[in-house]
Amino acid sequence: MSSCEKFTEDFLMMDKGQHFSAGQVIHLMCCSECRTMVRLLSRAEKISSVPLIKIEKNQMTARSIINHIMNSFDSIKPVKVTILPWTVLGIIMILSLFVLIPVSAHFSSSFIKGYLSVFIAIVITIYCILFVGFNIDFFVKKISTRQTA
Repeated sequence: MSSCEKFTEDFLMMDKGQHFSAGQVIHLMCCSECRTMVRLLSRAEKISSVPLIKIEKNQMTARSIINHIMNSFDSIKPVKVTILPWTVLGIIMILSLFVLIPVSAHFSSSFIKGYLSVFIAIVITIYCILFVGFNIDFFVKKISTRQTA
């Protein structure tokens, strides 16, 4: 069994709100097919939880029902997700640390070194918050609060 098949099986067995394991998160970051699968399945679950429209009895033909269902799925386009920008930004941040640390050694004031350290900590914190915020489905299976009829 390949790692993608195992990941898919584990994902489908997860409950809503259950967190991914560290190995699953790493697999999601490395495998674009599994990221796309997670997003499409999450979107399909969201669409399927919407209450069905009420159709008048005189309009209730099989063809009109099939057309309505097909039209709702035609508007769904898979979203291509890539971790490349986040990786590049992370590498730039690490490289900037290698530049800022020697530069800060030239400052004799510990006051400036303190501000520089706090600035670096804030930048890294904002990066982490944005990464988790934009990629939350890597870490938690989406929770649906809407009740279906």
